[in-house]
Amino acid sequence: MDRVLFQDMTPGERAKMLSDNAEAKENFQYPKELSSDEIAELKDELSSESITLSKLEERKKELMDEIKSEIKPVKDEVNRVLQLLRTRIEEVEEEVYLIADQEEGMMGYYNQDGKLVHQRLLRGNEKQFRITTNQKSN
Repeated sequence: MDRVLFQDMTPGERAKMLSDNAEAKENFQYPKELSSDEIAELKDELSSESITLSKLEERKKELMDEIKSEIKPVKDEVNRVLQLLRTRIEEVEEEVYLIADQEEGMMGYYNQDGKLVHQRLLRGNEKQFRITTNQKSN
């Protein structure tokens, strides 16, 4: 079969001749080779779209950085609260009252609610040495 038909005609005349000489017409999908003009147009389109894409990617990066900076403190606070809920303990620094228990030899640290929060052995300078004498009755 001939590779090309009616090449000496205009596109309109060629379409009429093909239609008049065809047995039937149907839709058919096939790979069509692009012309050099179509390739040039596609290259221009690719260049334009690449520039647009690059600008959008840069804008996306800036927005993501901005959003990340807004998200970070919220995440940190969520993690802090989760840690408190998980351990049921909060590390605090507040004024406590040291009360010595000389009989047990311990120093108790009490918070303002009167709860013992820590205890340790009495240091040497915290111990009271009493001299007790038992006198016998005569």
